[in-house]
Amino acid sequence: MPTLKCGSINIEDTSEAFEHAWFSNKAFHRRFGLEDNDVSSRMRKVGEEFVEFMEASTALDLGFPAKDELVEESADLIYTIFGVLQRHGIIFAELYTAMDRVAHKNDIKTTETHEVRKGQVVRKVNE
Repeated sequence: MPTLKCGSINIEDTSEAFEHAWFSNKAFHRRFGLEDNDVSSRMRKVGEEFVEFMEASTALDLGFPAKDELVEESADLIYTIFGVLQRHGIIFAELYTAMDRVAHKNDIKTTETHEVRKGQVVRKVNE
């Protein structure tokens, strides 16, 4: 199978990084005895990380040099979401398959079938 590339990034390497983060998260919760903690505590953490992500994005929009911070906060948010998914019994293969499905759905959208309304890509309304 040919190597998939996205710019200069090898897709397989990216997949491995996400898989590593997934299992690192699982080990983290096990290490601290949190495998069975309630989902609400994990969701609170997702909320905190989302706020930090939004703050970094806003800072960058306002011209502050926050690109590295935005990347870091994005990783923190994704990592924390992984913990919620795991607590619900979702395995990495399920997430990987769903991410592939979502990418495919977006790959097949075109300007013939969709349009931008209020900054969002939406299905064109048949007139």
